[in-house]
Amino acid sequence: MNQWNKIAHYYDQLMSDDGDIIRQYLYDPAILNNLDHVKGKTILDAGCGNGYWSRKLAFMGAKKIYAIDTSSKLLEHARKRTNNVNIQYSTADIAKHLPFDESSFDIIISNLVLDYLSDLETTALEFFRVLKPDGILIVGIQHPLYHLGYSLKQNPKQLSKKYKESFGYFDRAPLTKLSFENMPLTIFNRTFGDYINTFTLAGLNLLKVIEPEYNEVILNLHPEYNQKRMIPRFLILKFKKN
Repeated sequence: MNQWNKIAHYYDQLMSDDGDIIRQYLYDPAILNNLDHVKGKTILDAGCGNGYWSRKLAFMGAKKIYAIDTSSKLLEHARKRTNNVNIQYSTADIAKHLPFDESSFDIIISNLVLDYLSDLETTALEFFRVLKPDGILIVGIQHPLYHLGYSLKQNPKQLSKKYKESFGYFDRAPLTKLSFENMPLTIFNRTFGDYINTFTLAGLNLLKVIEPEYNEVILNLHPEYNQKRMIPRFLILKFKKN
């Protein structure tokens, strides 16, 4: 069974229509500040979850959003929350051949999905194929150092409550992460360079690296994040197809 189907209900409740707190105040503003004008553009939301970013893009004036995910349960939630004919939801796996023609999209956005893929190379090549010339790709992941931060706190006698394994930065291996309602999710540990090199070797040009910093707004609202501010939470990469 698709691992996301198992947690789809909890994920949808947490994300709702606007994303959770950490996305609203840390991740999403960083994406929006680096997202080119979307009005009139055709966009692929690759790994759309419950569709909250697709709805955001439609509100911003995107011409058409193709929102894909492997989880049928998440897509059910997305459709229930969406009342916009410019968003088309469908089941597809971004780790395989995408059901779109070459040069179909002005923008591809993939939010916090790539960590969960075992095969990043196919994804990079497919993103390049379906992106229009001069098109923009923005991918966001949990920062490799964020995963590592948990591992550094571990020792063989007392593993982290977040991850089941102890691992190092260069250990490119599947990890078990306890997520919503402590349900296990499999993620794949990669380095900063792995992500950049995979997409540049696929033919994309790196435009910008973004590492959002905790700001005073979120720290005032949630003082508990003061303990985590020394370790970056997200890594956002912006590419262009020339």
